[in-house]
Amino acid sequence: MQLDGWTREDIALRPQAAVVVNFPTLATFRAPWVRRSPQEQRRDAERQIESLYDFFRTAQMYARAAAAGLAEAKRDIRFEALRPVFDGTMPVMIRCWEYKQILRAIEFAKHFGIRAILVGCSDAWRCLEEIKQSGFPVIVGRVHSLPMRDEEGYDTPYRLPAILDSAGIPFALSDAGFWQQRNLPFQAGTAVGFGLHNDAALRAITLTPAEIFGVADRVGSIEVGKDATLIVTSGDVLDAMTSRVELAFIQGRRVSLESKQSRLAEKYRTRYRQPKQ
Repeated sequence: MQLDGWTREDIALRPQAAVVVNFPTLATFRAPWVRRSPQEQRRDAERQIESLYDFFRTAQMYARAAAAGLAEAKRDIRFEALRPVFDGTMPVMIRCWEYKQILRAIEFAKHFGIRAILVGCSDAWRCLEEIKQSGFPVIVGRVHSLPMRDEEGYDTPYRLPAILDSAGIPFALSDAGFWQQRNLPFQAGTAVGFGLHNDAALRAITLTPAEIFGVADRVGSIEVGKDATLIVTSGDVLDAMTSRVELAFIQGRRVSLESKQSRLAEKYRTRYRQPKQ
């Protein structure tokens, strides 16, 4: 989406970009507030996974029937939403974080022959070969996060992008929530500090995500024929200490950088520039 426009139609580059699946977690937890035993947690997870398979099997049969003109009499909006998934025109973003969960998510996507995007993947460094063989791209969760386990190094999340890059796995970077995306360049900057090449970091927040979501013909890089959507900064765009956005353009339109914060800053700068009486 574009961050400037009058309506959602103006803003959306691709209104229906992907279907999101929260894959059931396979990890078990022991804590005073957890009332289910590890065995019960595992059984519940397997039931949830089987339920997910059942739903997609039904959706797949519906998509085949619809393609043959047999589903018009009884339309189901749930399965209608998944028809683009089974004809290959829409990917599925599968949220999965830990090792076993990632492997089962890959198995699930291969079973149905869908285009998957693995999202989160904190444990991706544990199953690099499986991810690479799947051909699925990865959208890494927050670089500025804690390790999954107490015994892991503090820098495990910081080094993950460099590990994926070295393994030849296409990846993009993300952050938690929508408003924190303003810090995305600095997540990439931290990855640079822990082994990722500067060019690869910049690509992970520009061209690669555009390729993943099928809009690289419009955005993601500065090329003839693409939208003139770009920023001009003083300092390194990946460095929180020196980066300052001076100009921003969306489809060639210069975007105002004024905000409530900038107006207040100027207000009080003006006040304190005044000579004392």
